[in-house]
This record gives sequence, C-alpha cells and structure tokens, in this order.
Amino acid sequence: MNFQDLTTLMDIEYRREQQILGHLVEKENLLRAELKKLNDHELQNRSVSFEEKSAATTIGADILWSKWLEKAQVKLNYELARVLVEKEQNISRVRKAYGKVLVGRATVDRISRARSYDLAQESLSRSIEFSIFD
Repeated sequence: MNFQDLTTLMDIEYRREQQILGHLVEKENLLRAELKKLNDHELQNRSVSFEEKSAATTIGADILWSKWLEKAQVKLNYELARVLVEKEQNISRVRKAYGKVLVGRATVDRISRARSYDLAQESLSRSIEFSIFD
C-alpha cells in the first residue's frame, strides 16, 4: 500500500464521518421541529377562550392533554440531548479525520515533489555526464 492509497482511505473515512454528521444534523432538526410544533400547540391551547375551554375542562381533557404534552416534550428534549451529545462526539471525529486527510495529502505532495526533484537531479547528472564524455 502506498501513500496515495492511504490518503484515499483517510478521505473515505472523513466522508463517512461527514455523512454520519449530516444524519445527526437532520435528526436534530427534526426533533427541534417537533418540539416547536408541540410548543405551538401549547401556545394555541393557552390562547383559547375560557368559554371554549369549559367543555374540555369539565371532562378533564385539558389536564390529560397537558400531561401528554409535557411527557412528549420531555421525551423529545431527552432525545435531542442524546443527539446533541452524539453530534459533538462526531464533530470531534470529523475534525480528526479531516486532519488525517490534510496530513496525508501534504505527505503525498511532499513525496511527489521529492521524487520529481530526485528525477530532475538524476536527469541533470546524466546530461552532464553525456556532455562531458561526448
């Protein structure tokens, strides 16, 4: 395995970590949207007039709704916190993988330039030898 192959593998690892991060960001956005939707429902419920609430209040539906809403928000906040922790860990892995890619590319470039320099020196030496012996 040469350095170019190693750089390719590092690049694949970096892209995989980026893809995982993308999925986590999507999941975070979905959870935030669900939380916003629940908050909007709660605000809408609070803005309902007393007369409209009285029927729901009489049968206790407003209390059941509030408890369900609270449980749903707690569950979504817990899931969001878990996703955010996972996202932070993934960001660290993405940075590390990107650092490896940069180092790999720099190493391949440095080796390539060194080989080019060596070939140029060798060609120059041969040219000088041929010009001396002609």
